[in-house]
Amino acid sequence: MATATKRPHLSKIPFATFKGEKKVVYASSDPVDYEQFKKNWEETHEEDEPCPEDGSQEYWNRVNDDSQLEWEDLKGNFKYSPLIGRVLLFEGAYNSRYPDFRPSHDSVGVSEEIKDLDHFIRTFAGRDPDKVDIYIDEKGLHATHSHHDGSSSYTVSMLTRKGEQWLKNKELNADNIKHLHETRGLLRKIDFYLF
Repeated sequence: MATATKRPHLSKIPFATFKGEKKVVYASSDPVDYEQFKKNWEETHEEDEPCPEDGSQEYWNRVNDDSQLEWEDLKGNFKYSPLIGRVLLFEGAYNSRYPDFRPSHDSVGVSEEIKDLDHFIRTFAGRDPDKVDIYIDEKGLHATHSHHDGSSSYTVSMLTRKGEQWLKNKELNADNIKHLHETRGLLRKIDFYLF
């Protein structure tokens, strides 16, 4: 017998203010700045331990290790996200590298109840994205990904319990999406910290 996921009531989710501010949750596409890497190295290593040279195999091994640690940290923290157990609305656009093969188009989708970070990312990026960026600003939560065929960019909203019930047996079309946005209490902008 399946047990229901306990979800925090929206009034229990801490609010954040992102006025003019962008909070990066995760960015796999951030360029690696060697000068910043070198500064961090000097602050955390003994003087007699030289910093790996820019572009060397050791340097890229360290960058990869740091990236893996950052990813594992994000996965661990995401377990405590108020998005766990929630149904999300993804609205955005797909941009193809090959317009004749798979044309660019607007895209909208609704997730199942989010189980974990991997499930969240698979919902908007599929199983094999090359790059993933997740950030929050005053407009809400944004999720982008790129792949060898193109890229997608979404704004993510959270359906309230009332919104989930309203949409339950309805088709996901432009009129119903408009109704979700215009009817108070059905949809919540994600402008709060994720964990």
